[in-house]
Amino acid sequence: FSTVDQKFFDEATYYQLVQGGISIPTYLGLDLKMGMEHNQGIQLNPENKLPDEGLWFGELTVPIGRGLLFDKRRLALKQAELLTQVSEQQQILQINELLFKSSKAYWNWFQAYHTHQVFLEALSLAQTRYEGIRLEAILEDRPAIDTIEARVQIQNRLLAEQQAKLILINAKAMLQIYLWVDGKEPLYLQNDVTPPAINSIQILKIDTTQSHSLIARHPILKQYQLKISQTGLDQRWIKERIKPQLDISYKLLSTPNEFQNTAFQNYAWGLNFQMPILLRKERNSLKMNRLKIQQLELDLLAKQAKMNYQVNEVKNTWEILQNQLATSQDNLDHTYQLQVGEVNLFEAGESSLFMVNSREQVHLQAQVKFIDYLTKVQKIVIHYSYTIGKLNERL
Repeated sequence: FSTVDQKFFDEATYYQLVQGGISIPTYLGLDLKMGMEHNQGIQLNPENKLPDEGLWFGELTVPIGRGLLFDKRRLALKQAELLTQVSEQQQILQINELLFKSSKAYWNWFQAYHTHQVFLEALSLAQTRYEGIRLEAILEDRPAIDTIEARVQIQNRLLAEQQAKLILINAKAMLQIYLWVDGKEPLYLQNDVTPPAINSIQILKIDTTQSHSLIARHPILKQYQLKISQTGLDQRWIKERIKPQLDISYKLLSTPNEFQNTAFQNYAWGLNFQMPILLRKERNSLKMNRLKIQQLELDLLAKQAKMNYQVNEVKNTWEILQNQLATSQDNLDHTYQLQVGEVNLFEAGESSLFMVNSREQVHLQAQVKFIDYLTKVQKIVIHYSYTIGKLNERL
């Protein structure tokens, strides 16, 4: 720090007050200053008269009332610490959000790919059957009308395959948004890159025994708690301002020539006392801050209740999806048996092409539903980890 106060009048220096030095604030609220004063002038105030070489000084100011236990410096430091924690929780939230969206994109791609494969196989089967029926119709072993029905089945399955292909293309494009090389260059999936086979997928599980304790540590709830702590610091500072201010200062003095032989008999000391009479501003601020804390606590309880509901909703959905997946698996096996049996009857001349197409269509729908339920189970487990704020620890 440095201060200069000068007055020139009628070509004369009335006074020149110069002070410079360093100020060392401390965590405990003590204020330490070290520096030098040099004053001169023809109209210098007697209290500002100093030796010609000036004076070195070391000053210590100790707050006895306001600022002894808490001050603006400690308030700013603790708020900075809380802001760091808030930023950390916000970072966890952003990571969870990114992982949640990218995981959903992956499983959507997985579902779209295998669904498209189902329609491709169905289309290939319909084309093979059409060729066989066409040859039999040429040899007059089968009615010509069957070729039309087989041709219509090809067209229907071609339309379904094209729609599935469009969904796959879009799902692949969405997944590529989250693929980067070293976080700098986008990564594009090659055509030969495919998701794992359905029979190699391990069904994800969730542990619901500790869901309530995990919710209590959710980054969003921690942010609310940190906001309450921040407001609590403001409350503490407002209470501190209500106290009277009483500062004691002690200044040790020495000339430059006698700096190493400084004696404690050369000193200056003082008291600074201030006390507001009505304290209207501080008391109103205290009441407003208390209401703010109460509102934040109510918001925290409401958010926690909402998150408990969301977790219970996800758990209930997971339990139902588990049953639906098992039922879908049984249905898939049964429709396959019906399809194989109907094809055998058709080849033996005891069934019609219409019945074969019907059985195949039912089995096709069962395959698509099974893939859908399998994907939903995987995504709901990811959703559970996201809801409790622990997705970054699971993946």
